[in-house]
This record gives sequence, C-alpha cells and structure tokens, in this order.
Amino acid sequence: MPALTDRLPSWVLRIAGLLGLDKKVLTGLGARIMSMAAAPVGAFLTVWTLTPEKQGLYYLFASLLALRALFELGAGTSVIQVAAHARGDEEGRRTSPLEPAFVATVNRWMLRVATVYGLAAGLGGAAFLIYQGHGDFHTLGAWVSFITISSLQFASEGRWGLLEGADQVAAANILRTKNALIQYLVQWSLLLLGAGLFSFCAGALAAYLSQEIRFRKNYPWMYVPFRSQIEERLVHFKKELLRLIKRASQTYLTTYFVFQIQQPICFHLLGAPSSARLGFSQTMGSAMIGLPLVWLAMNFPKLAHLIADEDVAAARRLFKARWLQVCLFSMGCAAAAFVATKVLAQFPRFEGRLMDDNSMLILFGAQFVQTCALGLTYWPRAFKVEPFVIIAYVQMIATPLMLWGFLSTWGLRGGSLAILGTWIIGGIGIALTVRPYWKTGTMLANRQNQAPQPAE
Repeated sequence: MPALTDRLPSWVLRIAGLLGLDKKVLTGLGARIMSMAAAPVGAFLTVWTLTPEKQGLYYLFASLLALRALFELGAGTSVIQVAAHARGDEEGRRTSPLEPAFVATVNRWMLRVATVYGLAAGLGGAAFLIYQGHGDFHTLGAWVSFITISSLQFASEGRWGLLEGADQVAAANILRTKNALIQYLVQWSLLLLGAGLFSFCAGALAAYLSQEIRFRKNYPWMYVPFRSQIEERLVHFKKELLRLIKRASQTYLTTYFVFQIQQPICFHLLGAPSSARLGFSQTMGSAMIGLPLVWLAMNFPKLAHLIADEDVAAARRLFKARWLQVCLFSMGCAAAAFVATKVLAQFPRFEGRLMDDNSMLILFGAQFVQTCALGLTYWPRAFKVEPFVIIAYVQMIATPLMLWGFLSTWGLRGGSLAILGTWIIGGIGIALTVRPYWKTGTMLANRQNQAPQPAE
C-alpha cells in the first residue's frame, strides 16, 4: 500500500516541508491539539458542575501537584539528553534500542524520587489545606487521591523519556493522544454524573492504567530487572545522569516558583474566585500559545543525535528553522486564544469566571514571550549542558515578589503585569545565555568542515 505522502500533491508536500510538518511534529500536534480542543470543553464542564469554591480548589490542587518539579529536578529531560548517547550496539538493538543498564538506572531513579515526592508533597499539601481552613474529610480525601495518582504518573515519566530518547517520538505521541482521550472521556462523564473533584482523579487513573498496559505489551525492554545488569554499567550511567541532573536540578528547582506560584499567592491574597479566574485564563492561554513548542520538542532527540554524531552544522540549521516556526505560530495562537475566551464569555455560566480583556491581553503577551524564550533553551541542552542556573534563580526570586506586590496593589491585572515582567527578565537572560553556545556550535561546525581528510 502506498504511503499517504505518495498520494499528496507536490505543493502540499512543499508547504509541509516549509512548516516542518513531519510525522513527529504532526503526531505531537495531534496530542496537543486534542488537549487544546478539550480545554474549553473541560473548562465548561468544570464551571458548570463545580461551585466557584470547588473550582478554586481544583486549580489549587493542580498548582500543588506541580511541586513535583522540585523533586524531578530535570531528570525527565536529562534522560532524553543522555539516551542519545546510550544507544546499544547493533546486536543489542534487536531487543532494546538503549543499553539495558541505562534503562534500569532510569527506572530505579524515577521510582525512588516519585516515592519521596508522594510523601513530602502529600503531607505539605494537606498542611496547607488545613491552614487555609479546608481540612474537611471530603477535601483532604480528594487531595490524597490526587497526590497518589500523580506519584504513579511521576514514577512512569522516565519510561516516556526512554521512548522519546530512543527517537521513537511519533510512537510516544500516539500513545499520549490515546491516553488523553481516555482521561477526558472518563473525567467528563464523571463530572456530569456529579462525582466532583474525584472525576479528575478517576480520569488520570484510567489514563495511567492504559499507559502501563500498552508499555508492557509493546515495549517490554522498558522493564529491565535491576539486579540483572552489570554493576559497572549501572554505576556509569548513574554518574552520567547525576552529572547532568546536578546542573539541571538547580534550574528545575526554580520551576515551581516561576510557573506555579501564582495560584497559591492569588488564592491567599484574593480568595478562591479570583484564583479560579486567573487559573482559567492561564489554562486557556498556555494550552494554545505554548502549542508551537512542539516543533522543537519533537525534534529534540534528532537534534541531540546530530550533535552526538558531530554533525553540528545540520543541527544548527534544524534548530534555527524550528525556533523561527515556534515564534511565528505562537503569535498566531495568542490571537486565537483571545478570540476563544471572547467566545466562551458569551455563555452566562462563564460570567465572572474570566479576567477582563486588558488583563487577558497582558497575560497572553507574557505567555508569548515565555514560549519564545523557552524555545531558545533547546540548543545548549542538546549538547548535554544546563547553563540556565543563574537566570533561573533570578526568576525564582523575582516572580513571587512581583506577584505579591502587584496582586496586592492592582489585583488580577497586577498579576498579569508581574508575569509579563518576570518573563521579559527571563527572556533577556536566556537569550544572553544561549548566545555563546550558538557561537560555539558554529565554531565546532567550521572546525569539522576544515578538518583534513584522511589520505586514501
């Protein structure tokens, strides 16, 4: 049977080539577009079935669950980075695309960290809820369910990194799309049946079980027994991961204070209804404006493989084309996100659930700057380095301080201004940090091109 691309007109293929729409990007877009399309439906059902108080609790739970960034410390990204250099020999690749010792090291590491996360974040979140006057049995029971399922998903995150690091990005994207579909169907059905906050837990659990069944059936090489591996190789890969995570951890340690601290501060200063408006607006914006990062994310394993194979010139061309596409499409997605919020605002149930237009525009502008800046970070990370420690600490300090001051003074509009200000600072810092690595990559490529050829 001829491939689908064989049936398409040449002009369609040329346009797809210019836009970078290969199979990996298309499948990545599929998963994210499903999430983007589901966001308004999920938001509508959340608003329709939950009270403002319960809606505010839901966004607070999501923010508290994001504490996993303080425990993951960049391990997931580090797995993908190291995997490009952990490919097995030709004979070993028949059963596993990656060295079994590396697979075992990743699984062991993620299981331990996920256990610590579940205990620490679970107790910390419960203490925060009790302090805020939400220590009733129903709320705490919902929180325990949320954190338990989140811990299970955290433990399996390393397997997603292994799959993508083995350059099976399209397969990973297809699985993510199927899991998302299962999660949404279960979640929405239970919301309509009146299950409340537990609907989100049940949806996440159904997706996790489906994922594990598919992983064990299609990718048994991901479940390597720990004790069956050569100890020297386990130690080698452990050192390799820890070396990279040691730097990455300092960047990812600050992630919570840059991306998620808005909700606890807003919840504390302005209450649950305002926290719900900010959370809903952020969800609508991030679902669409951050979507174009898929162009870089889906090509990151290929980028790392090119650099591992010392083809820096090709890697540089690939990165430049994809980053420009990210910026262009993110701008269009920001406009589309604003239009989408205006459409939702026409429903009476959404009255008072969205931020005002000016605050929304400022917030979406901040998310556009954020997307372009985060796109730049893929280049040095493809070299297995993490140079963003200083700027990460600057943003970690600036974000909560600006949010606290601006929210206290100007309300939700001040929160949008604070987010924009911190990402202008972050964008400038990231660009200045990436610049020397861009020049270094150019010099390496020139050096390779000028290298003398071996005599015949």
